[in-house]
Amino acid sequence: MNKYQIRPLKTGTIIVGKGAYITHGVDLGKEVDIPATAWYFTDGHYKIMVDIGMCHTTLADWHHHGSWQDPGDAVHERLQAIGVDPAEIELIIFTHFHWDHCHNLDQFPNARFLVNAREYEFALDPIPPYYKSYEHPKEVHVHLAIFQVRSDVHGIAHYHAPFATAYAVRGLPLPLPTVHARRILKEVPLIADYPEGSPELAVARACEDVEVVGLLMANHGLMAVGSNLQQSQYRAELMEESARIGWLSQDIH
Repeated sequence: MNKYQIRPLKTGTIIVGKGAYITHGVDLGKEVDIPATAWYFTDGHYKIMVDIGMCHTTLADWHHHGSWQDPGDAVHERLQAIGVDPAEIELIIFTHFHWDHCHNLDQFPNARFLVNAREYEFALDPIPPYYKSYEHPKEVHVHLAIFQVRSDVHGIAHYHAPFATAYAVRGLPLPLPTVHARRILKEVPLIADYPEGSPELAVARACEDVEVVGLLMANHGLMAVGSNLQQSQYRAELMEESARIGWLSQDIH
């Protein structure tokens, strides 16, 4: 059996919520920085990568606010710093296709790619909570449009939750039946129908008002924004709860 040398390569730094991503409920709300790591394997002849790391700072900050990539951190720069030409990499094994594991594919012109078949299929058609992680083309431009007009927004939750979507399909405004919902959500705009995958302008215009923290998209679903992912998730859950209460408290069939 060949003996391989393994080299970790730091391709950037990601800011994450410790309790949400690392310690599972402990230290919720505390942010920590972690390295985005790729791995170089060689036995002196074969040259293999396991994952190829994250993207440039602007896009990294969109994924996890505050994340960054220093000059020289990009995976091809890290390889060159240890004397390896990225064109010499023969195989890249992907653990999964999240944004911080598979950027810079164009730097490896001669590599073959290997990933689990189920992961590949899921990446092509992820469920809505994972659109952002996989930079799903149907939604990524919508989210970017919101970030461009709202400097206070650093998290977006986008769901096809059944009760809220029922109102969106009927073209009805989201009810805010509780004092709590009215205080948090204030008013939820209903964005008119549009071709699937191209609501950027309408969504961005609706979100220009800093009071807007959630919206319904006709025939589609809901979207909530917040200062972080946890806050946007909480607001999305409150929107669906409000829709459910509204549905149960009156006949809208």
